[in-house]
Amino acid sequence: MPFKKIWILEIFFFNRIGKSLRDAFIEKNYEEKLIETFFFFLDFFLHSSFIVISLYTLFVVECDMLFLAELIPPLFGVSIIVVKSAALWLHRRDLFTVLRDFYTLWNYNKTKTDLLNKINKLLVTSKKFRYYYMSTIIMSTAAYALRPIIIVSTYWASLSEQLNSTFDFPIIVYPLQYPFEYQTIARYSLLILYEELVNYSAACCLICDALYIQLMTHISINFLVLADDFKNASQCIDNDDNDNKQIKNMVKLINKHRHMLVICKKVESIYNPIVFFTIIINGLDLCFCVIVLDKGFSDGNWALVAKGSTLTVAIFVQLLIYCNFSHTASEMTASIENSIYDSEWVNSSEKFKKMILMIMHASKGYTFTAYGVFDLNREQLSAVIQTTMSYFTLLRSFT
Repeated sequence: MPFKKIWILEIFFFNRIGKSLRDAFIEKNYEEKLIETFFFFLDFFLHSSFIVISLYTLFVVECDMLFLAELIPPLFGVSIIVVKSAALWLHRRDLFTVLRDFYTLWNYNKTKTDLLNKINKLLVTSKKFRYYYMSTIIMSTAAYALRPIIIVSTYWASLSEQLNSTFDFPIIVYPLQYPFEYQTIARYSLLILYEELVNYSAACCLICDALYIQLMTHISINFLVLADDFKNASQCIDNDDNDNKQIKNMVKLINKHRHMLVICKKVESIYNPIVFFTIIINGLDLCFCVIVLDKGFSDGNWALVAKGSTLTVAIFVQLLIYCNFSHTASEMTASIENSIYDSEWVNSSEKFKKMILMIMHASKGYTFTAYGVFDLNREQLSAVIQTTMSYFTLLRSFT
């Protein structure tokens, strides 16, 4: 399978916000692009202004728990998106280097015919999660965005047919209180355009989460291939020339192992702020979403249920992405030691045996963390869910 085809989803969504991944998959050096800078600052303006207006709303509006439950999830979500956009922007060169490394390594990985089934299984699992996640994001965006669009479109359609129509100005995408009046069709249309741009930009920026799945998947694939190479590196050696060749091959594998650990460190460095704030904020965010769902079902407000359910699923899947795929990648990094031990090193020369024993003693897996505070694994996901339910029980008493 062509490497670029594996990344088609990420390429598509990053192109929508002015970022291109294509250069990493061809023999071309990294180049700063003006359009990428423009879109970054445009997105930053849209999201930052949304956060400021949301905080203004919390300050001027007398809020009950239900109103907070409707406003807080978008506010937290956009706040995390600002962190995601900034992290990818600041580490854009490192990200380019990592993608280029994966592209180079793929040319060798696809020749491992005996591992293709395992590699394809990892890719298929990754693809399902990525596509399901982005589908959920699109549905969540639509749940917020469609009603105002339908209202504006209906108004302009009825106006063109010269029919009498009423117009509901209070219907906007988010429950915000703006510091200006918008009780004219022109102002209202511009306001809806602004909110829809925030919606669109936020949805596209969430491809950052799908990108993390890809990065963890390709780390897993490369450690799978590396473990197989270590396992097959120790063969029966009957002369000094073969012994020297075997040692040189082992040194080459060790250097590749070190290079993969550097890649792991780069990916963790890029995503440290993203994962840290995602785990902290999404737990509380999930509580408010569940409150919205509870209220929507009890009142029969299905529009509220649609917003709450899609957002709840999206937030939960975000946590699942970072904890589950990091867990899988960490397990793959720990497989090197076992692969070396399972090889036929007992039939090798004394010199080679000593080398193997030193490698096994020094070899350690890589545990992905968020600034070293949270270990990213399935146990962490369980802990977040348990804490979320505790918060929900507490907050529900105030509704």
